[in-house]
Order: sequence, then structure tokens, then C-alpha cells
Amino acid sequence: MRRGITPDGGGAYLLPRMIGLAKAKELIFLGDDLSATEAERIGLINKVVPAADLSGAATEWATRLANGPTKAVSLAKWLLNRSLDSDRKAAFEDES
Repeated sequence: MRRGITPDGGGAYLLPRMIGLAKAKELIFLGDDLSATEAERIGLINKVVPAADLSGAATEWATRLANGPTKAVSLAKWLLNRSLDSDRKAAFEDES
């Protein structure tokens, strides 16, 4: 909004699904800065760590994912992403 343009890159579609319609409207309409702590609180990001710990935290998550059941993680990711665009019946069919 500070530049007088509308959201792009899927922001108007994805943001309400991540944080709810009311909060998405607030962020998009007002264009206020959002702290990392607030982004974590509203569920926009998963975790806040000090800058000095970022590489270690990212490596830890990447290692856990890489050492886990990668095929199951891949399929779960596909199911979760697809669930935003499907109804319950289609989601259950996808899971089966």
C-alpha cells in the first residue's frame, strides 16, 4: 500500500489462508511493518531465532528432514499444499 499497488505473487490468495482474512486485510490495507516476533505470533513464520543462530537452526531442520522419511514428507507436503484448493472429499481421495 505504501507504493499504491495491490498485492502480487499470490499474496491476496495465500496470506488469508495463512493468518486469517481479518489480519491479512489489516496487513495489506495498512502496510505497516511487521516484527519477526509478531510474524511468529500470528503464524506467518514458524520460528524466530537470533541472527547468529540462524544457520544452525536452518541446518538442524534441514538435517531432521533429510534424515526422516523423505518420501512421506514429500507426499505430505503435496497433500497439504493441495488441500488449500480442494474440498474434504477430494482431500480424502488424495490421502487414499
